[in-house]
Amino acid sequence: MARSAEVNRRRRRFGAFLLFAALAVTCASRALAEPQSGSEAAELFRQGREAMKAGDYRGACAGFEASQQLEPAAGTLLNIAVCSEKLGRLHRARKALEDFVGEADPSDSRRARALALLADVKERTPRLRLRISAPVAAGTRVLIDGEEIAQSAWLVPLELDPGQHVVELRAPGRPEQRRAFEIRERESVTEAFVLPPAAKPRPPPRPVRVRSTPRELPAMFYVSLGVGVGGLVTAAGTGLFVLRQHATVDEHCDNKKCDAEGLEAGDQGIRYATVSTVALPIGVAGMAVAGYLWFATKNKASGPNIGVSITPSHAVVSARTNF
Repeated sequence: MARSAEVNRRRRRFGAFLLFAALAVTCASRALAEPQSGSEAAELFRQGREAMKAGDYRGACAGFEASQQLEPAAGTLLNIAVCSEKLGRLHRARKALEDFVGEADPSDSRRARALALLADVKERTPRLRLRISAPVAAGTRVLIDGEEIAQSAWLVPLELDPGQHVVELRAPGRPEQRRAFEIRERESVTEAFVLPPAAKPRPPPRPVRVRSTPRELPAMFYVSLGVGVGGLVTAAGTGLFVLRQHATVDEHCDNKKCDAEGLEAGDQGIRYATVSTVALPIGVAGMAVAGYLWFATKNKASGPNIGVSITPSHAVVSARTNF
């Protein structure tokens, strides 16, 4: 069975070869009748025919394609189909034959051969089927040999030329998938793609901070501060009282003679002057001791302030010193 199928396939290919050869001979006999003589398109067509005779099918197709762009002609389409088939470009050969059949006059003797070749090319053209897992995210793209394929064409077999091809799937937020494959005549290949779930964005890391403890002042600081404040307040208050008593003495004394009120004011002024004299140095001393304890304790507490920030990819340690 397999051998019989292979024999039939070879017969069909040989028959297709004869059809293409006959069509090429027919095109050659009518070549100059297609583009207008003396035009640039006619010169390009002639160069394509010369390349075809020399077996340079790539150069022949280039000449025919350029001629067709300048001056479209049915005969040029047939020559494009012949050289494209020789190069294995079955998809391009099919397109040229379809265009020729659509443009040629029904009475054109070449039309029947073109239809037979078209049926053969359709059978030999390989196809690619894509299978993409749903759901498909917006912005997903499929490229074959670098050319983007419309999403509407993903669900139908895609016609390709025989040979090596590359299919790529690009979806937002997902790794790019790329497949290289080879496809032969009459072959159907299926490429399945499974889209992994999009990676959720990681929340920003929350830094972990280790800070130094607040400064603790000794009890002596508060005692000294209280003594200093009390001494200064006492010295200021008694000093003001002494000044008021001095004013009373000036008012009730004359030539070292004072009345009873002046004598009492003088005695009180002397007593409070003594208190003020004693309280002032005590207050200054208390404030001095409190100031010393304040700065001494600050220097001990001004060590480095260490901060540690931990993330999934790295850790950062920072240090800060107070001056």
